[in-house]
Amino acid sequence: MIFQSIIKLIPSLLYSIAFLALFYWQFIFVYNFIIHNFTESKLFVLFGYLFVYIFLIPIIAISIINLLNIYFIKMRSFVIISVVTLLVFYILSFDDFYHIINYFIKFPLSSIAIMGMIFFIILSLGYALYSIGILFFRDNIPVSHVLIFLFLGVFYSVGFIHYYCMPLF
Repeated sequence: MIFQSIIKLIPSLLYSIAFLALFYWQFIFVYNFIIHNFTESKLFVLFGYLFVYIFLIPIIAISIINLLNIYFIKMRSFVIISVVTLLVFYILSFDDFYHIINYFIKFPLSSIAIMGMIFFIILSLGYALYSIGILFFRDNIPVSHVLIFLFLGVFYSVGFIHYYCMPLF
């Protein structure tokens, strides 16, 4: 019985390993790219791009995980393994990301800007927990919820970059 359960988890584990390998590779590559390309600019601009990247990427990755689960993979264990691993990555990397968050807290930003940043961080982590929690009640997360979370994350990111880093429009 236990052996059959483990056998059922192997495909979702392999899918998770493949997806997470791509996630970690692109995370390291793009993180270094941002640091090397913006070292000549102001520290605020560099940290702004890093802040957006650090907390937008999990939203995009979890959206891709949920869409893959809805349309192709159709295994709850794939979502659970992938999202829990992403959460563990962010928990273990918190010391590295804390200096960016701390910089913005100490920077003279308005209280609305600080609240927006807190909303963005909670949106990123809350979406991960929501993706796991909804699997207790449904087979997968509704596509409309995926699109709402993705829209909120991208909308805030574009707004943050436009107002604090460089005008986009």
